[in-house]
Amino acid sequence: MPPQLDIRGRPITDCEAKLVDFIVHDAYDDYDRKGIKSEPRPDVISREQLRLMNSAMRARSSVRAWTPFLDRPLPELAAIPATADLIDSDEAEINTALEALRLTVRRLCVPMIKDTAATKLLYLKRPNLVAISDSYVRDRLGVHAHPGADRAIAVARAIRAVGLHNSSALTALKTYSDSITKLIEDFVLLSKARILDILIWVEQARASGHTFWSRKYPL
Repeated sequence: MPPQLDIRGRPITDCEAKLVDFIVHDAYDDYDRKGIKSEPRPDVISREQLRLMNSAMRARSSVRAWTPFLDRPLPELAAIPATADLIDSDEAEINTALEALRLTVRRLCVPMIKDTAATKLLYLKRPNLVAISDSYVRDRLGVHAHPGADRAIAVARAIRAVGLHNSSALTALKTYSDSITKLIEDFVLLSKARILDILIWVEQARASGHTFWSRKYPL
């Protein structure tokens, strides 16, 4: 039986097909692959990463607001462990990593930057750890906190809980996803947290009448 997910009592089916469609038709190439590859320094967010995020994710995050944080080492970002995995790391490691992430998001959340944009860029620096605080994902996870660092961490905690609850299915989906992305030149593997983010986002996109996803997978 193909793996499926249970998100707060609501199933997600056709997970493998949806991952393939996301990789081929959605943001994988410009955001996940090029976005991560475009700036290898682990403590630096580049202007190119902001450009790719805005383009691929159809965002309009202010270049002016981000300028003080771009193309220079950020001590808060450097403090986030590069090895922490939101799903697979133990609780002690995750608590330490998420506290460092909280401080980084708080630093970035100046006027015109919310946790949504902050996590979209921080994902490119710590793809195994950061959960994207997207409105579609928050709605499906039932996270209704005020914008800011606490909301970003609430989303991360919710994604971790979902990942642990769906451990076997998610492990199978990770193996499948890796087999697909490895066919792409200069590939980037999707983390378990990102796989969950994608599949949860797709479900809400379907329900919200997204042009591609609601037609490809009608309710």
